[in-house]
Amino acid sequence: MILDPRRVVPGSIIFIDASFLEFFFSAVFKTLRHPVILITQNSDLPAPGKFAHYLDHPNIIHWFGQNCDIKPLHPKFTPIPIGLGNPQWKNGKTKIHDAFLKELAENSDWPRKNLIYINVRGRVDVVAQVEKNNFSFTAGPKPFKDYFKEMATYRYVLSPFGAGLDCFRTWEALLVGCVPVVKTSGLDPLYQGLPVVILDDWSECTEEIVTKKYEQLKNRPVLKEKLFMDYWARLIIDMKKKFLA
Repeated sequence: MILDPRRVVPGSIIFIDASFLEFFFSAVFKTLRHPVILITQNSDLPAPGKFAHYLDHPNIIHWFGQNCDIKPLHPKFTPIPIGLGNPQWKNGKTKIHDAFLKELAENSDWPRKNLIYINVRGRVDVVAQVEKNNFSFTAGPKPFKDYFKEMATYRYVLSPFGAGLDCFRTWEALLVGCVPVVKTSGLDPLYQGLPVVILDDWSECTEEIVTKKYEQLKNRPVLKEKLFMDYWARLIIDMKKKFLA
């Protein structure tokens, strides 16, 4: 959070935990003298949420935010991914990710079952609806290392909303070469260039529909760089350069 708004210069990049947006817009934003770029993350709260009208304010150059909840997308808002669990938190498993990705890279014939992998806590209604279609495997609780490895043996991964709209599972699945199956939301533009099957409703989660949508995706170029921090950092820096040019 900004301690001294007077230090903000044109094109400054401001990172805000989305939990503090209420305070930011009520107490800080009105004191800013120059246009800024916002980044909101580290929270399950949606963005821009009830603050969407600020996107039309001249002092917002652009807003990059996690858990995008607006459709259609505003031209001054770019969804950014939740990514993987922060290694500083309990759910951060960076070492396990890295070790398994190395193992995966060394095995070009990694087997994948043509089923939807389900390993979801809660979302009982969604899971029950998908299980009816006999096109899934539901796993029980297990250590993260075993979960990660088991998930990678399936082509598809069911990924309903997490605590917020986005969830780690979607990005874990993409990282190991699986195809997440999600429900349409404000996150849809985030998945452009990635092999993600987007459904209008969970009743569409049948073998026929999911396979058809996957066939439409599988031969398109994949923007693998969207899975890594450098891509998003470059996007933000380029936005600043464009403003200052």
